[in-house]
Amino acid sequence: MASCTKNSVYCCCSDFVCCRPLGALNYLRIWHDNSGKGKFGGWYLNFVVVRDVQTKQRYHFVVNQWLAVEEDDGQVLYVALH
Repeated sequence: MASCTKNSVYCCCSDFVCCRPLGALNYLRIWHDNSGKGKFGGWYLNFVVVRDVQTKQRYHFVVNQWLAVEEDDGQVLYVALH
């Protein structure tokens, strides 16, 4: 569950389930299409936690980056190393 502060504009937590074993994760590549309207087209991504449901192994990827054409470096793709 995401933890939001009263100063947050938008806060989201999503769960995705994959049925195959993940194996060792060395990196995470995440992107989006910047298709939101106006200033809501971009994402600010703090971190991603991946948990293998079979092994219970957790992988934490710290991002702290805008994924937006109108913010920061203008990129909508990020590669986070584990």
